[in-house]
Amino acid sequence: MDAQQLQSILVLGLERASLGTPDWDDAPELLNTTIHTFEEDGVLTHDKGLTLSLEDGSEFQLTIVQTLFPADFDDPAEEEA
Repeated sequence: MDAQQLQSILVLGLERASLGTPDWDDAPELLNTTIHTFEEDGVLTHDKGLTLSLEDGSEFQLTIVQTLFPADFDDPAEEEA
C-alpha cells in the first residue's frame, strides 16, 4: 500500500461517515463533512492528505506520510541521486 491508496480508503470511509450511514451513527459530528484531498484544495505540499471541513465551521488537515516502504519498493528519489 502507498500513501495514495491510503488516502483513497480514508476518503471513502469519511464520506460514508458524513452521509450518516448506520455504522457511523455514533459520530454525528462528522455528518455533512466536506472532504477534499490536498491536491483538490491546492495545498502546497508533496505529501498526500485530506482537508475536512465540518458543519460547525471546524477544519482539520490530515497529512499522510509513509515512513516505511515494502522491501521490493523502487524509490525514484534514489535513482536521481
